[in-house]
Amino acid sequence: MNTKKILLLTGAIVVGILSLGFFAIRNAVETIASNGDCGMFNLDHIELRAAVDIPASTTISCDYDEVKKRNTTIFSVDRQSLNMHDYTRRYGFVKVTSVPANFAAFDAKGISKVSKKNLYLRKGQTPTTAYSMLFDMDSGTLWSDLHYLNE
Repeated sequence: MNTKKILLLTGAIVVGILSLGFFAIRNAVETIASNGDCGMFNLDHIELRAAVDIPASTTISCDYDEVKKRNTTIFSVDRQSLNMHDYTRRYGFVKVTSVPANFAAFDAKGISKVSKKNLYLRKGQTPTTAYSMLFDMDSGTLWSDLHYLNE
């Protein structure tokens, strides 16, 4: 075989391998983004849908309501490893003095214990998701509320 054929064959193999890798990664991201339940990729799913990094957590409690198209998750953040002021600033959390009703609807017992002094809210919407996140710096609790639109 001459050099030209070897180069063409090598190039085709490289393009094939890169294409397979690209499609595998794209498929994995699409699977995570579309998986709204509380399964294995719940944390990654919330991060993709709300464009936020969820800090290291000691406990996670999740509920998925397929009828309401709603994913509610409560994270107990590892306060030792997180600069909370930097976190709230980096992700656009805004200080609030009261708890929005949607959070009381899914965690009334936990929300009732929250100190209103260090409470931060982040809300937003994408074409597929309306999200709100509430962060209590005193307890290190992060509530996430995702509503799926048009799905």
